Amino acid sequence: MATRADGCKYPPKMASPTTFAPTVFVLNDFTEVEREVAQRFAALAQAAIKAKGRFNVALAGGSTPKGAYARLANDFRDRVDWSRVHFYWGDERCVPPEDAQSNFAMAKNALLDPLQIHSEQVHRMDGAAAPGSGAERYAEQLHDLPRSADDFPVFDLVLLGLGKDGHTASLFPGDTAALENPAKRWVLPGTAPEGIRDRLTLTFGTINASSHVVFMAVGAEKAAPLRSALTVKSPEVPASLVQPTTRPAEWYVDHAAYAEMQ
Repeated sequence: MATRADGCKYPPKMASPTTFAPTVFVLNDFTEVEREVAQRFAALAQAAIKAKGRFNVALAGGSTPKGAYARLANDFRDRVDWSRVHFYWGDERCVPPEDAQSNFAMAKNALLDPLQIHSEQVHRMDGAAAPGSGAERYAEQLHDLPRSADDFPVFDLVLLGLGKDGHTASLFPGDTAALENPAKRWVLPGTAPEGIRDRLTLTFGTINASSHVVFMAVGAEKAAPLRSALTVKSPEVPASLVQPTTRPAEWYVDHAAYAEMQ
């Protein structure tokens, strides 16, 4: 069963014998979602550092996780050994790193700079490169990570958001190249339907190999895509194809986003 943070339970979508049903935490509002995700991040970081001396996280872009990053930089500044945390990205727009639309720039301003993270711990996607070469270069950066049985790099945590069209990371409906994940690629160019169209993104294989996957979804505009992500499995709803291989994906959502599931 999916579990709310207040202890109530909701039925998740049915899982196949080879996948896990997601765990859904339904919280009151955006502020509670930010707080719970920051706490979860910190707890996973503490556990990984204690177990193996390092925590590898792939950050999400967009506006939703920004508040969680700010909470980490403030409320959890002294609770995590930040010198042991290595930061990667789940996706990036193909723009220079200082661009206002860069996922790296958002995380840098909200999290990395306030914590004075050393450059050696920051493994950003090169959005200024051509998408093909940028994807290849980023895959090379992932060779230091442990490998899964299927030879994908294993992150300790991948943070994800949910788009109004059901996309996650830069895996969009209709983007056949990214959705098919040819030859078990770790990183691929992605194509957004609007805005900054050229993207870089982790593939489903890489995301699903992660030790933990945490989604954030808030607001009424996410109600329909959240319902689809939790009840279907289709390339038309890319977030529904995030099916971690070792444990359930965790969804932290507010009541507005969960409205169509009640």
